[in-house]
Amino acid sequence: MRPVELRLSGLHSYREEQVVDFAALCAHGIFGIFGATGSGKSTLLDAIILALFGEVPRASHGTQGIINQRLDEARVAFTFDLGRGAERRRYRVERVLRRSGEFGAATARCRLVLLDGPAERVLAEKDGQVKGALREIVGLNASDFTRAVVLPQGRFAEFLTLTPALRREMMERLFELERFGEKLRQRTDAALGEAQEALGRVRAEQEGLGNCSPAAVAQARRELEASRAAARQAGDAYRAALRRREEAAAVVQLQERRDAYRRRLAELEGREAEVALLEAKLGAAERAEGLRSLLEQQDRLQEDLFRRRELLAALARREEEAAAAAARAAEEAAARRRHRATEEPRLVEERG
Repeated sequence: MRPVELRLSGLHSYREEQVVDFAALCAHGIFGIFGATGSGKSTLLDAIILALFGEVPRASHGTQGIINQRLDEARVAFTFDLGRGAERRRYRVERVLRRSGEFGAATARCRLVLLDGPAERVLAEKDGQVKGALREIVGLNASDFTRAVVLPQGRFAEFLTLTPALRREMMERLFELERFGEKLRQRTDAALGEAQEALGRVRAEQEGLGNCSPAAVAQARRELEASRAAARQAGDAYRAALRRREEAAAVVQLQERRDAYRRRLAELEGREAEVALLEAKLGAAERAEGLRSLLEQQDRLQEDLFRRRELLAALARREEEAAAAAARAAEEAAARRRHRATEEPRLVEERG
């Protein structure tokens, strides 16, 4: 991490905004912060830690009494570079803390910004998100940062006196060795588990073997040969039993087929009367088949007779209608003659 710029106001004795240009200070590779006791040297380090982690290690509960007594809020903005060469990135973390109670302070606003030239991209805007993002980017928590990067007054001895376990954990986080340590621990735990499991199997086999003296081994060999001979005899008996079982199964299958045939024969014998009746019906059907042509001819003659009768009836109706028409015509002619007979004397009279 290389500091670029720090802005702070309202923090401890700094009421007005103060700007520290670390880019100019770091131009020669190293710089110092000097001043009398109480001049505010440690406050600059507090501002950096506060911007990154939202707390001040030397303050009670991390935030007690850090805001200037005449103000109600404090502001910090820390810009820094991280990475090397083409992978170097510039970030700015901003925080606004407001007074909470008489001496307390709480983060009101904060955000983490990625600076890419004139462009800015906000990476996080809430306290928890900012802390999580910085934990991923920087790779250190507040405790590690104050032990390895910024050592407040009187804390160097604490770093040197850390227990080996705490120092190992801090170095793992500092140099990103956690994943290697975790993988190594997993591999050693797996190897230990496999070794213990194998040892348990060996011990169980040893307990199962019991007496392993030459006499016991010889006796075990004799018993093994006897067991093998018994196994061969049992195998022969088993195979013979299998053959007998197959033969018995074949006999059972034949018996089942015989019983099925017997049941079928009984069923057919029970239908003998039905078959005789069907045969009689079949004979009658065959005899009737010879009469089918005569019956069909009779049907045709009956149909022809019916048609002829209908034709004769129609002719009779036409003759009756013709006779009736002739009778009506004769009546009409007679009526006309009578009418003329009555009309002629009247005409003679009129002429006379």
